[in-house]
Amino acid sequence: MKHQPLSTLFLLTLAATCLVVASTAEAQIACGDTITSGQKIRLTADVGPCSQGGPVLTIEGGGRLNMNGHTIECVNGSSQGVVLTGEAARIENGVIQGCDTQNLLLDGTGSHRVSDVIVTGSFLNGVRILSAGNKLKDNIAVDNSGDGFVLFTSASGNDLKGNIADSNGSRGFALSGNGERLLRNSAAGNTNDGFDVRGNGHFLNGNTAIGNGQKGFEVFDADNRLLRNTAIGNVAEGIRVADDGDHEMKTNRSFANQNVDMEDATADCGTNTWKANSFGSSEANAVADPDCIK
Repeated sequence: MKHQPLSTLFLLTLAATCLVVASTAEAQIACGDTITSGQKIRLTADVGPCSQGGPVLTIEGGGRLNMNGHTIECVNGSSQGVVLTGEAARIENGVIQGCDTQNLLLDGTGSHRVSDVIVTGSFLNGVRILSAGNKLKDNIAVDNSGDGFVLFTSASGNDLKGNIADSNGSRGFALSGNGERLLRNSAAGNTNDGFDVRGNGHFLNGNTAIGNGQKGFEVFDADNRLLRNTAIGNVAEGIRVADDGDHEMKTNRSFANQNVDMEDATADCGTNTWKANSFGSSEANAVADPDCIK
């Protein structure tokens, strides 16, 4: 059988693939370095302690860092942490600790990826998200002085799945943009609320709030949907809807919270829908009929 000659397009594609594979390398970075677009770095040792005032590390769009189980450390909150800029930067598999405003900042255009990263000991927030379309999976924010994960008003359309916010000095998860999706995340032992949901059009499914210092879930603004979430043993309300905003609250569970388990601050629940929820106690406010919470 006669072999057909390889096409020019195939050869060019093969060459491009080889270049991409060749760009992945084990390397050591220093405090203040930048991983540029197209670079794929795997750490061989810890980074720091770092003391400069700017970012401890910047990862530009298209750059990727596999921390390979290592730690990036700031000294006494002296650095801004790791910053993802541009579009589609990526970081995974390690620890960032002890930085100032945040341990990890998702800035730029967005569409970044963060997975299996532990952020701890920040002098303010664990993870700050300013951009859109990011995906965060299986990360842990623990023992930060402020919020575990905070999504600002400029953030929208982010997916957070399987993340944990534990023992942070303020809220576990704080939302203020629009259209965020939170699936199977957990907030436990945070000083303030487990999930503070502000902005419009968020979807929370299968999340858990346990033993937080204020509410398990508090929902503001409009058109937010909470399905199959669980609130147990929080100091204030388990699940509270603060605004009359056509919110949808279905198949949630709330038990053993120190205040009421479920509360709607609007008389007769307004335009909010409560259906097929499970709870030990409910309140629609001091004068409303609690039967609207079902």
